[in-house]
Amino acid sequence: MRIGISANPKWFGNDLEKMFSTLKEQGFNSVDVGIDTSDETLNGMCEEEYYALYLETAQKYGFTISQTHGAFLINRPEEEFLGEEYFKTVIKCIYRTKLLKTKYMVLHPYCPQGLDFFLNARPYDYSKLIEHNKQVNLAFFKSLIPYLKEMGVMVCIENLFAYDVLMQRHVLGACGNADETNYYIDQLGDECFGACYDSGHLNHFAGDEAEYIRKLGDRLKVVHFNDSWGKDFYGMDWHLMPGQGDVDWNKVANALKEIGYNGAINFELTPRAGVFFLPQLRYISEVGKLIFSE
Repeated sequence: MRIGISANPKWFGNDLEKMFSTLKEQGFNSVDVGIDTSDETLNGMCEEEYYALYLETAQKYGFTISQTHGAFLINRPEEEFLGEEYFKTVIKCIYRTKLLKTKYMVLHPYCPQGLDFFLNARPYDYSKLIEHNKQVNLAFFKSLIPYLKEMGVMVCIENLFAYDVLMQRHVLGACGNADETNYYIDQLGDECFGACYDSGHLNHFAGDEAEYIRKLGDRLKVVHFNDSWGKDFYGMDWHLMPGQGDVDWNKVANALKEIGYNGAINFELTPRAGVFFLPQLRYISEVGKLIFSE
């Protein structure tokens, strides 16, 4: 089993050798690469040269690139989501995913948050709002298909949550249930689209982990594991260490085994630098190994 983490080279001063050697020492063998489309992260190299070095260093230490995470918009109007600038940014993410020779790139669907849950959506009726947002997402995802086919990349749509400022609680966001995720894949085709399950996001509104995973089945290609407090009170997107919240990890592990999931166990966490940095990394990797232990 590949045990991965959402890797941030800035932990190590953008020193790829130090990053991969340290992660290997702490029990990891896979990474999720956050694709930053600014050129500042390339250390003065062209993107082809930088990502070739990234891949070469990963392979040197026995790592796979399990997935990338493309750029996404938060609390922005749908006109920006469907705009030319964001489209070009995502195409650049797809190209950089190709350079890393991995198939899966995670993307967030359009999902208004906070006040934008109402202000950025034209219809205010919930049923109309949900249907409207589906059409926005379908329009955007369909525009990516020619590029995904050309570059051999699959978009994995991540489940999200939203915050209802009137009811003052979290509510289902885009792909907050597996039926909606399956709807998108049915409409777009499973050649270019799959699913990403984020444990913390589902937990914000007390979603059923096992049901969500089982309904996705073999369409579930990548996972983002993190903990949160969502079942007992209204959670936030804390991305806590496993065991620090109330995600039911037994249900998660059993459901993944049931569907025969064989992708990387990837943790979307950012351990704090300092004296506890390495122990935190070790703890995370050991938890990953326990997910599929008998």
